[in-house]
Formats: sequence, C-alpha cells, structure tokens
Amino acid sequence: MIESMTDQQRAELWRSAIESFGTAYIFEKRAAKFRGRMRLLAFSGIVLPLTVGAVAGAFGAGSSILAISIVVAGVLGVFQLGLSAWAISAKWDDSLGYSQESTTDNYRLSKEFATLAKLASTTFQLQLAILEAQSQSRDAQDQRQDISDPEKRMGLRAALRQFERKCVKCEKVPDSMEPTDCPVCGKF
Repeated sequence: MIESMTDQQRAELWRSAIESFGTAYIFEKRAAKFRGRMRLLAFSGIVLPLTVGAVAGAFGAGSSILAISIVVAGVLGVFQLGLSAWAISAKWDDSLGYSQESTTDNYRLSKEFATLAKLASTTFQLQLAILEAQSQSRDAQDQRQDISDPEKRMGLRAALRQFERKCVKCEKVPDSMEPTDCPVCGKF
C-alpha cells in the first residue's frame, strides 16, 4: 500500500528542518568562537618570543629597550601561559571539533528534512524513518553540549529567517540576526 504524506507529517518535517538549522547555526557560531580563541592562542605563543628576538636583533643585547621588552613579554607570557592552561583544561580543541561536526550534520539534516517536506514520494515512510533516526542521534549528542537559552533563541531566529517563518510570539519573519526584545526569537 502506498502511503502519502499528511499535512501534519509535512508540518513536522518543516519543524524538524527549522530545529536542525537553528542547532547548526548555534554550533557554527561556537566553532567560530573557538577557532578565534585557538588562533589567538597560537599567535600569542609565536609573537612574544619573535618580538623579543626582533628587539634584541635591532637594538642589541645590552639595550634598555630589550630589557623593557623582556619584562613586557614576561608579563604577557604569564597571561599566555594561563590562557594555554585554560584552553587545555576547557578542551577548546575538542569543542571546536565537535562544533564543526555538529554544524555539518545539522545543516545536512535540515536540508534533507526540507527536501522531504517538499516531496510526495512513494518511499516517504522509509526516508522519514531513516532521517528521524539520524536526527535523534544528532540531537542526543547536541543536548550534552549545554546549549544556553540565549543560544537557542539565536538559533531559532536564524532558522526562522532561513525558512521565512513567523515567530510564534512576535509574529514577525526575521530579516536580520540582530537581537530584538522578543522573548522567543530575540534577547540573545
């Protein structure tokens, strides 16, 4: 027996597409944040010794400028050491990797849910079951990443904007990612 898609199933697919897109957006922003932190950490670990070496080469080993630059580099080095310890203990590299993986998976899931919502396929039920299993697996992993309420509102706003849907509270289709006073799609 060939089953066709009901309006309720189609609406559920669109809801899943929107949720997956919003989650992808959240992890895309997290990945950018961690990528920036990791670059800053790498840059500071290179630039401090290079600066001291450049000052020594330019002004000589006995110059007062070298002594000042060593003191400044030493103070900044202590800060950089603390930042490095924090990055290691907070596992920034793991968070960056996870965020990149989740972004990719959730954007793919969103696209597949949206594509399936547009189709009237004879294999709809099978495709839906596969997609829902993939989505449940990704959701279970993402839920362990402590997504904050402001991040959820930001993700929802991104998804509503992407799919041109109205917010249930303010009844507006977002046209930018600027935060608003809406308690559902703003305040992030």
